[in-house]
Amino acid sequence: MTHGPMLPGRILPSDYLGQQAWRTRVEVLRDAGRQLRTFKPE
Repeated sequence: MTHGPMLPGRILPSDYLGQQAWRTRVEVLRDAGRQLRTFKPE
């Protein structure tokens, strides 16, 4: 997973979802980081 999304698109199968999965992972982790930075325990 760590290298597949970085391969040139022309050599990937047309139905390869690795690049989209990588983008989704980055977004989710970015959002989780934001939530952790603003978390205030009660």
